[in-house]
Amino acid sequence: MELMKGYKQAEVGLIPNSWKCLSIKDAASCRANAIVGGPFGSDLVSADYQSTGVPVIRGQNMAAATVSGEFVFVTPAKAKSLSANLARPGDLVFTQRGTLGQVSIVPHGEYECYLLSQSQMKVTLDEECHDPKFVLQYFASGDGQKQIAKSAIQTGVPHTNLGILRSYRIPAPPIREQQAIAKTLGHTDALLGNLDRLIAKKRDLKQAAIQLLLRGVRRLPGFAAEWKRVRLGDHLAFLKNGVNSRAELIAEGSGLRPLRRHPHFRFGAPRSQINCHAPAAAREGVRLAAAGGRRPCVR
Repeated sequence: MELMKGYKQAEVGLIPNSWKCLSIKDAASCRANAIVGGPFGSDLVSADYQSTGVPVIRGQNMAAATVSGEFVFVTPAKAKSLSANLARPGDLVFTQRGTLGQVSIVPHGEYECYLLSQSQMKVTLDEECHDPKFVLQYFASGDGQKQIAKSAIQTGVPHTNLGILRSYRIPAPPIREQQAIAKTLGHTDALLGNLDRLIAKKRDLKQAAIQLLLRGVRRLPGFAAEWKRVRLGDHLAFLKNGVNSRAELIAEGSGLRPLRRHPHFRFGAPRSQINCHAPAAAREGVRLAAAGGRRPCVR
């Protein structure tokens, strides 16, 4: 297939001729411990955790693009003894085992450094040539996630290792272009975050409306008739067994359909009593398929 003019095929896909394709190893800083994992298991145990100190990055702190959430801490002395396993602002943190594909950036401002747990790895990039936010966006993309999944070791709990991390390939535009791309995508992420919060707020408002409307605490305009309290069992039509024909289940012209699933029922028996408040017009007969001699149930 003929390539687009001005583009070339690389290991990360089709990229402009002016871009490079590099490994994480080549993009990392030359300083010591630029690519490192968490401490050995016995070097960091739950007994080391404190309520204050140096935060520990665990899986639950990597649900977002930025390392965040509820942290456990270790003492500064403990963190100093594990200094090779520290992550600092601007570092990228990857999940090593478990929920592979999680990649987060260590934020600036809140803490000077963080300690990796045994299930994380981090990369310190050469920021003169590589913008961490751009690389983060790449690994959040479909191509980046595919590369992580494809290289994962699937034996037992899915996991990866430092050797695989070093071999990950990334596109590398000129640094100013990286920064511009990261800024543009960051603005989009912020917009999506605002929309998510708005949706969550609307969902809470709906739940409040459900409590008011379905209990009759608040009535809609134009409705004032009294509601009645009824037993659902008084409005059921029982069939002779659980293998009725379609014709028996759906009477011609009745407009009725068999009830297959309902949150108030479990296989074998309904909950002991179901009361419902409803306007009379909403109470129609419901056919339930039930085994002979057994109480009504819904499969």
